[in-house]
Amino acid sequence: MKRMKKKQSLGGAFVLLLTMFTVVSSCSDDGTAIDPDFVVDFEIEVTDDIAPATIGITNTSAKATTFNWSFAGGTPSASTDEDPGSITYENHGEFTVSLEASNGAETKFVIKSFKLYETDEIVTFEDISLGSIHLESTVGVAFSTELGRVVKSGEYNTSNGPRIDLLYFGSTEHSLFTFISPTSAETVEMTPVPGARTSIFVYETNTSSEYYFTAEQFDDMVDDRPIRELIIADPVGSLTPGVTGETDLPRVFVFRNAAGKNGIVKVTEITKGADGNIVFDLKIQK
Repeated sequence: MKRMKKKQSLGGAFVLLLTMFTVVSSCSDDGTAIDPDFVVDFEIEVTDDIAPATIGITNTSAKATTFNWSFAGGTPSASTDEDPGSITYENHGEFTVSLEASNGAETKFVIKSFKLYETDEIVTFEDISLGSIHLESTVGVAFSTELGRVVKSGEYNTSNGPRIDLLYFGSTEHSLFTFISPTSAETVEMTPVPGARTSIFVYETNTSSEYYFTAEQFDDMVDDRPIRELIIADPVGSLTPGVTGETDLPRVFVFRNAAGKNGIVKVTEITKGADGNIVFDLKIQK
């Protein structure tokens, strides 16, 4: 059996222009003709989306004479300058920047949003080995990314149960080799996990899907950016019949644990039979 290793990696900075949504309104209270060349707009530049961070604002407005900026959660929180420059944010989360500008006769309002993350680090586990359903108490069928180890059925308790991310269901009787949520243990006659929480697995086979990853993409992943925006809400497919032997490997799939963290798994080995096992690598958001 291979020894399980654990390591961490951190990605570098990058430049990203974010325009999530824009709302524009205009009015002319005194009946003055609207100037078609009057434009209110701006761009947000995020050079590093890990908080604390500093964003840049580029005012692309035309024919405006007054400016009222609002930077919720930022420092400064407001400005009347035409070019407010850089704004600092200490915390992570989703933030909005708004600009109300006027040309003396007409007023327009634009709002845009961007997101800062707490970290882009991933935790990597290598050569995890789990046994078939007959080896729950000896080899173990459960793995916890929070604890960083395999949990055998005889070790289940109310403390580690809610921390288990996945169970391996390797059953020759059912010709099934797949991962299941800890909440599904009893449905397949496996030992119940106390305080089990739901994990969702997406076994995507459509190569054009955002949920589809190759083994090379898995290996190249040094931060969470390829998987952080995946919305994993419903289970899709299973390892079988796709993975039924060595010729189908490696096989990569994504999942989301009960803590809301996205992860990705690369299955490298499946051994069938009552004493069979599965070997895989796993990366998950820190």
